[in-house]
Amino acid sequence: MRVVIQATLAELSASGLLDLDDATIQPRLVLVNLQLCKDPYSDAYRLHADVLDPHRKEAR
Repeated sequence: MRVVIQATLAELSASGLLDLDDATIQPRLVLVNLQLCKDPYSDAYRLHADVLDPHRKEAR
């Protein structure tokens, strides 16, 4: 499944989505193929990612 999250860099940082190396809790979803793009119409960014279920074989 492909997801797009639109937020400012401050909001993305506060959510922990950009701090992937310092995860303190086990993720419920695994995000792969991350792409961060600037929204041309605002100060926000769009984080595009594919979501894998960590309990399925392809996520391991």
